[in-house]
Amino acid sequence: MFKALYFLWFLWGILIFSLLLTCKNNPVDTDKNIVAIQIEPGMNEIYSGSIIQFTAIGLTGSGERIDLTTETTWLNTPVLVGTIDENGIFRSVNLVTGIETVFARYGELIDSVAVTITKRASFFSVLPRVNKLMAGRSLQCQAVAAYQDGSQAYVSELAKWSVSPGTAATIDSLGNLRSISGRSGIEIVTASYQSESATAEITIEENPVSIFEMVTIPAGSFSMGSESGAENERPVHSVFLDSYEVGKYEVTNAQYAAYLTEALHLDEIRHEDGFIFGKNAPHQYAMYTRINQPGLGQPFIIYNGSPGELGDFVVRSGYENHPVGRMTWYGAKAFCDFYGYRLPTEAEWERACRADQNLEYGTKDGTISPDLANLAETSGADIYETGAPVGSFPANPLGIFDMCGNVDEIVFDEWAADFYQHSPAENPIGPGEPLWTGLADADITIIRGGSWLRNAIGSRSTTRNIIDEPHDNVVIVEWAGFRVARSVN
Repeated sequence: MFKALYFLWFLWGILIFSLLLTCKNNPVDTDKNIVAIQIEPGMNEIYSGSIIQFTAIGLTGSGERIDLTTETTWLNTPVLVGTIDENGIFRSVNLVTGIETVFARYGELIDSVAVTITKRASFFSVLPRVNKLMAGRSLQCQAVAAYQDGSQAYVSELAKWSVSPGTAATIDSLGNLRSISGRSGIEIVTASYQSESATAEITIEENPVSIFEMVTIPAGSFSMGSESGAENERPVHSVFLDSYEVGKYEVTNAQYAAYLTEALHLDEIRHEDGFIFGKNAPHQYAMYTRINQPGLGQPFIIYNGSPGELGDFVVRSGYENHPVGRMTWYGAKAFCDFYGYRLPTEAEWERACRADQNLEYGTKDGTISPDLANLAETSGADIYETGAPVGSFPANPLGIFDMCGNVDEIVFDEWAADFYQHSPAENPIGPGEPLWTGLADADITIIRGGSWLRNAIGSRSTTRNIIDEPHDNVVIVEWAGFRVARSVN
């Protein structure tokens, strides 16, 4: 009897041992006492056309975690933007966005997670592309994505940032580059987003020679507008501005041609029949400028490339130092972005023009004559039928040239005729967004300062002229140029 019982217990022990071995090799057996199932990862956002591997984890009463992925029944709903297979691999559909709910079932146990499928980036860039930075100062880099549906967005907070070799600068998770005092060198900033990556070259020096000559304007307040001007110049209101820098001169043909060449070789612009369009950039598809246009005489900027071979943009001899014209807001902003600058706001432009003296004109003494500015009248020192070389006339009291006349200057702000009635008291940027991508909602550009085509009234410090781009840029405005600005750290 004892031997029989012993034999039965021996067989039972072998069976239990075998079951344990089976559970170890195939950890989905219900004898493992699975009390819950959990899908990992639990929070998911992927881009269209990408794949994610889900894992089903069984939780035992004792807290043990067991991989049940291949023994779990998987499904998702509503099956519009992706599908999941029997191994927990979820494949999203390209060019489609939405939310799918993924379910995992093991016996009577069920868990679910939501998967958000977002737009996929087709191009990704870092701004600025080229910059010179004084050692010890910081620079905010921006990451911009262009998506398959043609939209664009700043994604600096979503990108992963690094800098190499990192001996002269560090960079944080938001793209803020901090150079190290006493160090110099070339740092390559790299940002990655989804499956895309892009780089920028930052030269750090103790005393860098700026790409542009700048004039610093300290923080302070000024009175903006004119009660005696047009309705859109009223009311006069006090505006406080943080310290900023503005270009001493208007951007020249030579400077813009150099930008076009660099941008072309980086595949950020497209040249077609004399038109320049954005491509793979924050304002892709937008028209930047037209360098060759019938009816406007000889072009100032010429493309020397040939079909199938990239060339360069060069300037017609004798016009290198003339202000670039025929610009759109997009072409001016793209130039500024490329080098780490920006367009001045309308308030910044007016304060720089009036030189904190409420000058009626942005000339050396606030008066107007052919000896002080290049306007429509040709007499005295104004011998120019069109634009004059930058700096041909005396600077205003702040040392800034051509704030009156030569070319109208594009500013950052979106146009609103009544903006002065509700303008913020500090650092106004107009009614638009502080960071623009794509095409603006309103295609009306503000231009300030007058030009070689305007009379004195149209060239006052407070005059707000506009370009209606969808109409006027069928024939690009010959006299529209710009200058750069940047904030002071």
